[in-house]
Amino acid sequence: MCVSYRLYCKGLVSEEVVRDESKQIGGFGVAICDPEDNRLFEMKKVLGGEESTHQQVADLAAIIHALNWALELHLGSVTFFCDDSHILEYVTGKAEPNESNVATLVKEVSLLQSRFSFCEALPVSRDITFVFQHARVAIASQINT
Repeated sequence: MCVSYRLYCKGLVSEEVVRDESKQIGGFGVAICDPEDNRLFEMKKVLGGEESTHQQVADLAAIIHALNWALELHLGSVTFFCDDSHILEYVTGKAEPNESNVATLVKEVSLLQSRFSFCEALPVSRDITFVFQHARVAIASQINT
């Protein structure tokens, strides 16, 4: 039987005041869990450029980082969870995004999915506060610099 790891990821965009200037700041959190949802690995990272100006782009960037990390860890079978119903529809092929930047990232997710022996996207069915906290810490790290 193939073990399927669970990827929880969340990108966040926030408008913050940094050095007396209002800026859009982004960050994401990722957790890789075993099939029983025990956290094995966690990551938080700052998002830059366009990733930090659009919520869907931030969420897709978080998924891309999570899938790349899972590939680096040689996890052959993964399930990743989306808390945004639009993104879930995009990555499962049920809908196409209208914005070209979002469409480009959805294509990248699809390419990454094809590199796994098994990869599916499902709606979040549990509390993922821990991933939100990682994203907030990434954002806070930019405010305090």
